[in-house]
Amino acid sequence: MSELTVFWKKEAVGKILDPQPDNFHLCGKWQPIASNYLDDFINDIQETEDSLVCVGSEEKGLTGVVCAVPDEYIDVLIRDSYKNLHEL
Repeated sequence: MSELTVFWKKEAVGKILDPQPDNFHLCGKWQPIASNYLDDFINDIQETEDSLVCVGSEEKGLTGVVCAVPDEYIDVLIRDSYKNLHEL
C-alpha cells in the first residue's frame, strides 16, 4: 500500500493511503495522524476555500488545496510541486 504524508503549515496532519491521480486532483483514503495541528487544519478547511497543503515528503512533493473536509477520503486539487518543504 502506498501512502503520502499531508503537511499543513509544514506540519504533518495525516496521510493519503493508496493515492490516485485524477486529472489535476489527488484522491485517496484519509488517515489523520495524532497532531496538535489536526483540529486547526480541519477548522481551516471549514472556514476557507483555500486551505493549502503539501503532499509527499519533506524532500519533495505536490502543493494543492483540500477540496472538502476529509472524512474517509481526501481530495486535493494540485497546484504545483516543491523540492524542499522547509523552503516554501
